[in-house]
Formats: sequence, C-alpha cells, structure tokens
Amino acid sequence: MAEDQGAPELHPLSDAPSDLELVKSSWRKQAYVIAGGGRSFAYIDYTITGKATARSAEGTWTFSRPKGVIHRRIEVTSQDGQIRADLDLRAWKRGGTIELGGTSYDIRAKGAVSERWRCERDGQELFAVKKIHSLKKGKGVIELSALGRTDPNIALLLLLTMDANHAADSESAAAGAAAAGA
Repeated sequence: MAEDQGAPELHPLSDAPSDLELVKSSWRKQAYVIAGGGRSFAYIDYTITGKATARSAEGTWTFSRPKGVIHRRIEVTSQDGQIRADLDLRAWKRGGTIELGGTSYDIRAKGAVSERWRCERDGQELFAVKKIHSLKKGKGVIELSALGRTDPNIALLLLLTMDANHAADSESAAAGAAAAGA
C-alpha cells in the first residue's frame, strides 16, 4: 500500500483469512489497516482530536469519546448519522459484555504477554488479538475464527477493539505525562 493515499480498497471480512495483521498505514498519520493475504479488510483513521473514522466493506462508522483525559465511553455513529452504540471502554480493560444490534458479545481482557483480547458470542470465539504493541509498522496479530467471519458485527467489533487499544495507549500516555509533571 502506498503511503498517505487514504483508505485502501476494502474486502468483506467474510473473505478474510484466519490470520490477520494490524498495520500502521503511514508513519505520518494515525491510521491503521487490518490486512491479510495481500488484501485489506478494515481501516481506521484518527483526527488530532482523537475522533476516528472506521471503514470496512460492511460499513462506515465514526467513533468519538467525551472530552477529557480519561475516556471511558465510545459513541458509535453510523454513516447515516444514527447512533449505533454507546459503549463502555472498561469491557476491553477488564473484560465484560457489550451489545451490538441486539446480540451480546463477551470481551475477555487477557495478559499483555501472549494475548490482549478475545471476543466470544454464546461461548464461541470470534477473534483473538495478540501482540498488539510493536515499534514496527506491523502493530498486531488477529486470529479470526470461521464463526467470526460470518458474524454480522465482526467488522465493527474488530474496529472497536483497535479503537479501545488506541484509547488505552492515549490514557497511558496522559497518565505518564501527569506523573512526570508531579
């Protein structure tokens, strides 16, 4: 993918391989792509204010958080301006249940060494995110199950997980800056 050309062509996650990678698309921008098998499946781009535009072949959403140092909620707005969800970030920090489109999903927060998050529906795994922090262009590894590829909310779930990671990084940076200033 060429640098700074915006969102790449996106393919449906139902066609994705089981092993995906989170890649920072440009060193100049806060933009990330979920890719695998030489194709791109989802894209998230942040403004300087932290607002994100998330895209996949399945849809386009805007993620925003209330102003302030600690962002505990994500408001998800669909392309047509309808509020799709108002989610608590603590589900990704400590584990918990979120609801999208009338379906409940369990988010399991794991240790930082081997796995970061696991998402399940009715006790069956949809995806697992591993190795999320890296200094290289490749930022993480995502394992997508066959059931995950068929879930109607999989693109939004993966993009929300990437956004939750971005929020956690921002919160850690703000807490570190506050501690250094004390």
